[in-house]
Amino acid sequence: VFEDMAPWNVVLEGAALSYIDHDTQDSTYDHLVPRAYQTMIALMNYIRTVQDFGRCGKGAKGGNPMGIPFISHCVRSAYEGPCRDPEKTVPCGDGQCRGSFVECLRALLDAESQHRVTSAEARDEGPYKSEPVAVKLRTMDML
Repeated sequence: VFEDMAPWNVVLEGAALSYIDHDTQDSTYDHLVPRAYQTMIALMNYIRTVQDFGRCGKGAKGGNPMGIPFISHCVRSAYEGPCRDPEKTVPCGDGQCRGSFVECLRALLDAESQHRVTSAEARDEGPYKSEPVAVKLRTMDML
């Protein structure tokens, strides 16, 4: 399995298919394909948990260049990229392109947590006065 298996990059030679795109010929994913199902299930379950914690509304489906499901859910924001790096296709609300919605959510939660700590310290309440649900969610290592 190659990165760009579009029909124009594959030719039939006798009884075999040959990949002819020299730009991505060295990028094979055979070793990852068996893990694709588990990865998609993990992302689906993560999305469900984030939704259950009230951190992902119905309109929160972000975008990615290829429209691949589950990669950019729960992170819709005013920042729309462009995110052209194939390893960082998710436009995140922090103005960065991230590798997945999980990475984006972690970055947003870190920023939110830092903002809460700074705000609490400014009000002289100490850094740990209240811990938002979002911070608790980040501590759950689900992937």
